[in-house]
Amino acid sequence: MSNSDVYSVVLKSPYWHLTLGHPSDAYLDQLIEIQNLSGEYTRSKDFQVCQHAKLKNCPHSKTLPMPKSPFFKINMDTLQIPPLNQKGQQYILFLINHFSRFNQIFMIERTNEAESHIKSFLNEIKNKLNIIPALLHND
Repeated sequence: MSNSDVYSVVLKSPYWHLTLGHPSDAYLDQLIEIQNLSGEYTRSKDFQVCQHAKLKNCPHSKTLPMPKSPFFKINMDTLQIPPLNQKGQQYILFLINHFSRFNQIFMIERTNEAESHIKSFLNEIKNKLNIIPALLHND
């Protein structure tokens, strides 16, 4: 099965816009053109959530400055996943190097486990690269 066959199956679904994660209409137009697809497809205007989201401005007017060296700034976030996985873990800890977008992902059972993973990640950077991150950013 080729990529165009996969896209054709997805795009023939009445909810293909939803299936592809609510991408912009411009992106989908490019996808349709590149894959030589035809037919009627749902658009972002067909979904109230897309209309509402696209009417809002981002809260931040400026982008954050890019660090000039690896591991200068580490972004962190913890997300809860609704169904527990087979090991009973229901949280995901993301640690992202802001410079290169290198990421480390940990599955954890409770949020208080995040501290030990963050410390071990920082120790690993210090021991292997002799770098201590200057900024730790958490949303």
